[in-house]
Amino acid sequence: MKDFKYTTLLLSLAVILATGCGSTDEIVDELNNTIENTNNNLTSCVEIDTVIDKDTLWSQNCYKVTRGITVNENRLLTIKEGVTLSFSKNAYLLIKGGLKAVGTATQPITFTGTGKSVGYWQGIRFDDSVDERNELNNVVLEYGGSWYYGGLSTSGSTILKIKNSTVRKNKLDGFYFSDDTKLTEFSNVTSTENEKTAGSIPPRLLGMIGEENDFQGNRDNYLTVRSGEIDSTQEWSRLNVPILVDNSITINENKLLTINAGARFEFKKGGYLAVKGALKAIGVAEKIDVDTGDIIPAQPIIFSASTKSAGEWAGIRFDNAVDDRNELANIILEYAGSWYYGALYTSDATHLKIRDSIIRKNKLNGFHFSDETKLSEFKNITSTENEKTAGSVHPNHLGIIDGSSNFKGNTDEFLTVRSGRVTSTQTWTPLSVPALVNNVTVKSGKLLTIKAGARYEFTKSGYISVEGALKAVGTVKNPILFTGATKSKGFWGGIRFNNAVDNRNELSHITLEYAGAWYYGAIYASDSTILNLHDSLIQNNKLFGLWIDGSAKVTTKNNTFINNDDGDIHQD
Repeated sequence: MKDFKYTTLLLSLAVILATGCGSTDEIVDELNNTIENTNNNLTSCVEIDTVIDKDTLWSQNCYKVTRGITVNENRLLTIKEGVTLSFSKNAYLLIKGGLKAVGTATQPITFTGTGKSVGYWQGIRFDDSVDERNELNNVVLEYGGSWYYGGLSTSGSTILKIKNSTVRKNKLDGFYFSDDTKLTEFSNVTSTENEKTAGSIPPRLLGMIGEENDFQGNRDNYLTVRSGEIDSTQEWSRLNVPILVDNSITINENKLLTINAGARFEFKKGGYLAVKGALKAIGVAEKIDVDTGDIIPAQPIIFSASTKSAGEWAGIRFDNAVDDRNELANIILEYAGSWYYGALYTSDATHLKIRDSIIRKNKLNGFHFSDETKLSEFKNITSTENEKTAGSVHPNHLGIIDGSSNFKGNTDEFLTVRSGRVTSTQTWTPLSVPALVNNVTVKSGKLLTIKAGARYEFTKSGYISVEGALKAVGTVKNPILFTGATKSKGFWGGIRFNNAVDNRNELSHITLEYAGAWYYGAIYASDSTILNLHDSLIQNNKLFGLWIDGSAKVTTKNNTFINNDDGDIHQD
């Protein structure tokens, strides 16, 4: 109607000007009055400052909140599309009952300040509002956040749906959802230009937030996730900003957390991710589109620190997580290791599969797998630039760790192998670095095969004790090395065949040196052991190079003995 009146007046004015007839001043005066009255209607607001104690509908163009509005329990405030609410300094909207603010794309509902500065008014707070009608749709919330949390906040067990909305230019975080808040929907939300992060939420709500949301452009370019537990099976999407983990996240027993490719996490000092249930974090490597030939960029999942220094956060711990769904692939884990073991740590009987990943720049070891951990896959892992070794494992794990992994570039250029028993028939392949070994026992009835080119350095008084069978067969070009971590005679014990009555016992093209810490010599065959030793170098050992017990059956051929203190071979 107003547009029609403008058009009529303008046409009349045009006719008068064209014909020179009538009173131009009268037409211009009427046009000016219409414009002034229209502008007044658009800019004038209904002033409100009240407690809403009955279901209420606001449908005027503009409302000015002078101090604060409280919607009482069991009451619903409905705001129509196109409405603007302007809040005076430190004013607020407090919802104890329900709020239904549903705008449209062309007529959003706006919550703003009468002053256009960050934190000018307090914001919208849902205070234990358990009304399932709570909805923010096509709203703009701006210039709030003068209270403790942010522009939009919830407390208690609030129920809330929010979509197609913008939260911007607020003090602190754009939004803050309490630990017990129930989000029924969170989609297509933009949170930007806020003084802290896009928002602050507990871990259990992250599964509700999809990648269609836009959280870029805040002073701290993150979504904050506070400490908490994952108490339901859920999936975390890749967002367009990293997730800042305020402290710790725990995945409870029997719950599965799936993290999608491209997700990024940065942990604050001392933070960690503890897995008691299951974690499935599978990123994507760079690949080529088979149809177009285009390169599709990699989308690893990144677990990092907010401050880039080794040991800034603790790392990922699988805490007796006996779930076969535990899987890490194409991840990057860095700057962790502030707890006792290393960046990636398993305890008790955890089940784990890991491949195609990078573990780097961590304090202590890159990874530490407990003695009872069931490692079903370990392939193509780079563990580098860690302050100790690439990792620490039980001897049984060496049969799973394949030669495709890269363990170079750590402060101590080893893979640490702790004391333990080889309890299954298995094969150890050569690694990119030597294995630093303590004590290893091959259980009776089990065969340990060591491939050509493998290298082992033993700690002081360390040894290999064979009760079953050991088949270590190198080649001329790729001998197998058994040596001491310190190059002095008698530093470690050596290889002892302890009544190992197995025809598969064979040492070929090996070098064994700096052993002899026990009573006999570098290689000791006791009782009824059967052993074939040939084409090998036995050198620089304390006592004898080879000690054969009277009943042992040892075949020797084409071996070289050099500089062994008590001689080459002793036989009772």
